[in-house]
Parts: sequence; structure tokens; C-alpha cells
Amino acid sequence: MVTTGGLLVGLAAVSVPAQAGEGSASPLAAPGNWNVTEISEIPPGLLGLTKYSLVEPTSSGDVLVAAEDHYRQPDDRQPIRCWNGTDWTEIPKPAMTGDAGTQYRALGGASCTDFYVFDNADVPQRWHWNGSWWLNAPTGSRYPVDTVRAFAANDIWAFSSIASQGFHFNGTSWRQISIPVMDVDVAVGVSSSDFWLLGSVPNSSALLAYRRNGTTWTKGSLPATYKGYLHSTAGAASNNLYVLGTTMTPGYLRWDGTSWRHEQAPSGLTGYPQDIAYAGGTLWVTLGSGFLRLSNGQWSKEPYPVVDNPYGLHIFGLATDPRTETIFGAGYVGNSEVGGIRKAIIENVAQAG
Repeated sequence: MVTTGGLLVGLAAVSVPAQAGEGSASPLAAPGNWNVTEISEIPPGLLGLTKYSLVEPTSSGDVLVAAEDHYRQPDDRQPIRCWNGTDWTEIPKPAMTGDAGTQYRALGGASCTDFYVFDNADVPQRWHWNGSWWLNAPTGSRYPVDTVRAFAANDIWAFSSIASQGFHFNGTSWRQISIPVMDVDVAVGVSSSDFWLLGSVPNSSALLAYRRNGTTWTKGSLPATYKGYLHSTAGAASNNLYVLGTTMTPGYLRWDGTSWRHEQAPSGLTGYPQDIAYAGGTLWVTLGSGFLRLSNGQWSKEPYPVVDNPYGLHIFGLATDPRTETIFGAGYVGNSEVGGIRKAIIENVAQAG
């Protein structure tokens, strides 16, 4: 059982037929154990504001976790946490100036000692943590950067969802690159020689997809039956990519190596995906109050770990450390109006199906 808004919600496992392209209908693999890694204390004066909302992988497998810092003054900004493959480390906050508009917008990079934070300032800034201190510079974008995809320390991509602007880091410097005219919602793929940008026509809801082969962009075809805003991605392999929108109602998109498919979760498995991650043959979708799980072509509902709080866990972000097939999730425990909320991190070590 988990809780949301003070109400108890049961999440019993549900076996359902396999969907086309999702594999054979073999028995469900035993779920890996989700465990609570850490729950923070409530800092003085920050009742109700201490929640994680950004969880991002790095090219090394390290995982970054940060609070998005809405409604917060710069002095209240919380440190970034990073999993280095063995332990959680704490990274001091960037010395951003201004008001709450300078909140973190996106982050990503190579490792706990080499990554970037993009802010939401009127003149967007890029902040680099080199393991010892922060360095910052304007991004060069008209609007904030909100998508980061790092394939290596010398191969990092960043995109603004509003201005059809893209940027690339080659290990020495950042430069603006030419990208298709589109509002980029997500970037998904396993290498810079084969990845996709998905988004929409500017000032329109019509969806677009472009594939990068290492040198050029080629327009792809998305199923006309899929409608919705694109939100979260997971890459199992170059021929097995997932893109979900803001609700499970229209289904989701999956690249099978040849074409994009519009696939459906069973009608009883609905909700609003916050993020997705893939490890050990299993796709996990966090809905904020519980998981949806896809394994061996079958979907099920799974609960969050039990915590000693009547309002339970709320998990907003997921990311995988492929070195150990461990998925980390982050969010908060509690209720902002009753007793306050505390930042929380959970983990799942994949088990063989």
C-alpha cells in the first residue's frame, strides 16, 4: 500500500497480455527490490519545499539528483547529490544570483566531477562543476536549455525546447549547432551517431522526429495515431527506445530499430508518467504515487517502498546506472501542509527474469 493526498491506494500486480512488439507473453520476472536509500531532514525555514524533481544519468553511469528550486531564493538552494557508483556525494550549490527565476532547468554530463547545470535566468547560464568549483558562462540560447544528453565527456548535447536551438560540447568548447526547425521535447538514443530528437512544429501540436546519424539530420515518421506532449525517454538499445507523454491514456511510442510504433498499455493501467528508466529487461514508469512496470511483454502495477509516514513516497525522477543495472528514483516523503516534506532517494537493483 502507498499513500497519496492522505488516501491509501492499493497497487496490486496485474498480469496482462503482451503488446505487439513487446516480446513473448512469458511469466512476469520477479520484481527487483526497491529500497529507500536516504530520507533527508527538513532544513530550518524550508517546510514543504525540500523535494527532488531532477534525476539524470551521466555518460559514466553516475547519477545526478537535484531539487528544481521553484519558489526559492538563491540562499535557500539545496546541494546537488550524485551517485558515483559506490556512494552518494554532496556537491555545493552554484553561486547563482537573482531571484527564484534562476532555478535549475536541466543538468547532465560525464560524472560527479564533470557535469553541467543549465539555469532558468533571463540570460540563460551554463554552470560547469569540475570536481572542485563552479564556472559559468552564457549558454548562447535565447531561451533556457531544458534537454541534456551526454554520450561521453567530449560528446554532450543540449537543446532549448522553444527556440529550435542546439549546442554541442566536444571536450574543449561548446558551440551552437544547426538543428531542424522544431520545439525539442526529448532526445533519445544510445550514441551520438544514432539518436533522435522528438518534438513538435513550432506553435503547433503536430509531432516531429529527426534522426542524427553522426553528421546529418533525417526526418523520420511518427504514427499519426499518437497524440500528446512528449515527456520522458528510456533507451534499452539502439533498436529498443521508449518515449512517453504526460499521460498513459494515448499509449506511448517505441522505436524497434526500423520504425516508430504506437503501442498501448492496458486500459486499467493509466496515470501521469513523471519519468521512466530501463534496466535488466524491465521498463519502470513512475506515476508519482506508484510504478507501472513492463517486463517480458507484460505490464503490472507495483507499489513504492513502504515508509514510516502516513502520506507515503512521491517519486518524480528515475535514472539508471548501467554498470550495475541499478535504477535510482528521487522525490519526497510526506505532505507539505501537514508535517512538511523531506527529500527521498530510492533504488532498485535489477534481477534476472
